[in-house]
Amino acid sequence: KFDMLDKRRSMMNNSAVKPVLMMPVPNMPQTSRSLVLWDTATQKVYLDVQALPTNQPDTDYQLWALVDGKPIDLGVFNTNDKNPLYEMKSIAKADAFAVTLEPKGGSTTPTLSKMYIMAKV
Repeated sequence: KFDMLDKRRSMMNNSAVKPVLMMPVPNMPQTSRSLVLWDTATQKVYLDVQALPTNQPDTDYQLWALVDGKPIDLGVFNTNDKNPLYEMKSIAKADAFAVTLEPKGGSTTPTLSKMYIMAKV
């Protein structure tokens, strides 16, 4: 846990890292939130899961980047893990980030009715 906190602190102090706080969309739990730490120099994306409802064993949360209006899969995660900081897939450009709840293993397109959080970059 100490390594995760140290890595998060280091990223927050890096001027190339753009923090993007995703907040709840309407009709979803209003306590939901997570922080994307996007290193624009290396294109690496980290997700700091701060508060999401526990997902069922047959589902995963999935992080998406919206690029020119098209969703790009950045990977899946679940709230049952003990480490709330995930290294996701890298991306060079993003207009927004969002998290949806999907069947286990993720989907090729986001289930918009199950979008929990989102933020424009």
